[in-house]
Amino acid sequence: MIHVTLKFLGPFRSLVAGADTDGEKSFVFEPGALLSEALLSVPLPDDVPRVVLLNGVQHGDDPPLDDGDVVTIFPPIAGGCPEISMQELSTGTGVYTVSASLQQFGPDMLISVWGGTRPHIGALSISTPHPDCALGESRSSNVLQFSFPGHRDDVVARRVSERVASALQRRIVVSVGIHVPDITPAGIDTVLANVDCLIEKIISLLSDRAPKA
Repeated sequence: MIHVTLKFLGPFRSLVAGADTDGEKSFVFEPGALLSEALLSVPLPDDVPRVVLLNGVQHGDDPPLDDGDVVTIFPPIAGGCPEISMQELSTGTGVYTVSASLQQFGPDMLISVWGGTRPHIGALSISTPHPDCALGESRSSNVLQFSFPGHRDDVVARRVSERVASALQRRIVVSVGIHVPDITPAGIDTVLANVDCLIEKIISLLSDRAPKA
């Protein structure tokens, strides 16, 4: 048997009985089950548009499910630019999985990063491309940060906002909340490695969608 988590965002949370406060519900399927079978497990109206992601990736086909997969379902959300409404990405496995949602407002980007057993908002980071950085020079960003008392998510928040803003030359706002109970130094290294991988996914996605020169 394989265990799959279905995550419901926005108004879909109220339509699914048994989902927890984060809009998540676990299901068990036979090996070889397809993504379409997971979607049939929840009573969502057929006439309501939705976006479906398997482990943070949108598929045009009907891929098979694996143990530990996460299926995210949310309604299309209009952002400041019709080319990008909302996108969710994930990297890593198990409790060390790190996810991000991206929403564009005109040329600016709002990124929420979460992970572990208790997603939350622990820190905020705002980065703007350095105005004195000429084309072809090493790019940098100006950074403004805020952390809630008792949280240490500022390291990841700055890591994401500064690198994405510098790479894309956009204003970036990032919220981060990652909580892994009793995490070890090796676990911290794993989370940070997954964050770095997530950053590269974000930069690649947004670079691909930028106008070509």
